[in-house]
Amino acid sequence: KAADSETCSWVTICGAHVCIGLDGNIKKGPPALLGHTARHAASKLSYVEATKERQDIGDQWQHKIRETIGGKVTADNSPADVVKGKNAVEVKTIQVSKKNRVEMRPGCRDRKTEWAKSNKMVGHTVAIDLRGSKPVIYYKEGYGAFRFGSMERVSLSQLQAKMQ
Repeated sequence: KAADSETCSWVTICGAHVCIGLDGNIKKGPPALLGHTARHAASKLSYVEATKERQDIGDQWQHKIRETIGGKVTADNSPADVVKGKNAVEVKTIQVSKKNRVEMRPGCRDRKTEWAKSNKMVGHTVAIDLRGSKPVIYYKEGYGAFRFGSMERVSLSQLQAKMQ
């Protein structure tokens, strides 16, 4: 490995030992990662497949949020999951992630924000962390990828009050 240090640097990404070349691509390591960037490798190694069971749990929480705030669940692939009056809510359930955050690609965030603005609505993100013994609900006005530490921890009744 000492001879390799001139052409690549050894690092550990999500438990996989890889050598990254000067071009930023993986030169040595697990065959499935060769030729990929470190960022792509980290994404690939941390990916957790969505299952019908997880989707069903997410849908149940979407309906629970709808019941709580008195809104309507929108159709699949709509810019918001739940709408009540001028409030457009994105509901995220965290079931297996190792990260204490919700993810949202910039293009999705922009599409949701533009839709809410054009409909004179206020966007909200609600995250339900299901990884512990009890669900924990986080809230933040707006759409985006947020760390839980930057979101407000709320009860269902506090969430309901925010949507009045």
